[in-house]
Amino acid sequence: MISKKIGGDRMKRVTLVDVFKHRITQKYLQRSGINHAVTVAGYAYDMAVEAGVDPDLATKSALLHDMGHYEWYRDGKWDYDEYRKHDIHAIKGAERAHKLL
Repeated sequence: MISKKIGGDRMKRVTLVDVFKHRITQKYLQRSGINHAVTVAGYAYDMAVEAGVDPDLATKSALLHDMGHYEWYRDGKWDYDEYRKHDIHAIKGAERAHKLL
């Protein structure tokens, strides 16, 4: 279950639109794909409702889930070796997402 201690109160004041329109979000959504992020956010909302957890926090988190990703494609193909060199992208993404608060 998502705890209120993890910025819950503060995240309630930040709307999904605020998160989506923020310049940091827009920068990283261009890399990972807005379609992908919105689709994942939709799935997260549905799953949160079904599981009885906060759909607002789940949706915001899902929207930002790829925030630490770099551009992993070379010549239109997935570059797994480059991806492995930067395996801390989730930590960096969390740091960037925290700036939105």
